[in-house]
Amino acid sequence: MMRAIILYLGLFFILLGATSADTGNERFLLPTTKMYLEACREKALSLHPGRIDRVEFLTGKHHDSVMRYEISVNYTPAWLLVCDLASGNIFSTQQLLIEPMELKSNLSVNAD
Repeated sequence: MMRAIILYLGLFFILLGATSADTGNERFLLPTTKMYLEACREKALSLHPGRIDRVEFLTGKHHDSVMRYEISVNYTPAWLLVCDLASGNIFSTQQLLIEPMELKSNLSVNAD
């Protein structure tokens, strides 16, 4: 009889632990090399407001993780930013220069 009570109590606590783990209230931590994932995105948009069109996750030689964001303004790619996920600092900003379609058509060479 005592063994049955202990067995039932054990099963009860096992099931209680399983249901409390599935509540969704836990907070999972990212690795230290990816701590500033959301902060990088916010900094990129604060430096150059627009729409993020492309996001690339890159790793370097020393296993450092960076995110590269391509931000467009008025549906035209305008900025390329690279952010360090370990520190949250944007260390590279490049403006993309794209010629309008009219200019490209005027620059074509005629083969006569």
